[in-house]
Amino acid sequence: MCFLSSLSIELTQAILSYAGLIIPRAVDIDDIIMNVLGGVFGYIIYSVILSKLNIFNKAAV
Repeated sequence: MCFLSSLSIELTQAILSYAGLIIPRAVDIDDIIMNVLGGVFGYIIYSVILSKLNIFNKAAV
């Protein structure tokens, strides 16, 4: 999902810049890579926090 979202934003920027509808912007693969890495790291952090919360909830029961 992160890859497809980032790719669609970059493609939209490229198309709109080429058509002259927005101020020309640089379309860069680095933006896609960094967005995907951020999504992966965010998901890992989310999973770790969620697993810690589930451990605490099971211990309280």
